[in-house]
Amino acid sequence: MRTILKQTDAEPSWLILELTESLLADNSPALIGMLQELRAMGVGLSVDDFGTGYSSLSRLEAFPISEFKIDRSFVSQVDQNRSQHVIVDAMISLGKELQISVVAEGAETEDEVSVLRKLGCPYCQGYYFGRPMPEAEFLALLDGKVLSFDQNDVVQRPSGICAAGRSHSAEVVEDNPISLATLSYREPSAPEFADNSPVCPDLS
Repeated sequence: MRTILKQTDAEPSWLILELTESLLADNSPALIGMLQELRAMGVGLSVDDFGTGYSSLSRLEAFPISEFKIDRSFVSQVDQNRSQHVIVDAMISLGKELQISVVAEGAETEDEVSVLRKLGCPYCQGYYFGRPMPEAEFLALLDGKVLSFDQNDVVQRPSGICAAGRSHSAEVVEDNPISLATLSYREPSAPEFADNSPVCPDLS
């Protein structure tokens, strides 16, 4: 990991590693020590699908995580289901109290995003913001050249992307290795929130 970061001249904070369920099931001292070393380097550690499977509350204490993602089963229809609303609200509050970043997964409607923003969820991802895209379009997104990837709606945007105050992020899912250097892009000078931004925005 240190070698790759050095070769790509990438900041460790640009990288967030998602912990799989098999890893969460293993709380051996050796594994926890390795994860602590990664965190000491500045690399983020994220628990995916939080609230399901092995991602129990005890893992928040056992592992040095920096982020957890609320499973989409709780986010879907959070604007309509009172029980899900209460659960998501509690998860967001838990993250704030533990100083762990929270991402809501699977937001697909404007109403869901609106509720998440009102609940104080700092980050959100889902088809409401954009769908998986080819590498060329993704790199154009990082360059701040496009706002929408709809085939009939390509918009030029001179400043960066997804500005909302603290940070800008995009989730990369790819079978082939992607150089971390491609994630080096200039942030916009003035914060703004783009409701239709195709990446995962900070909702604060």
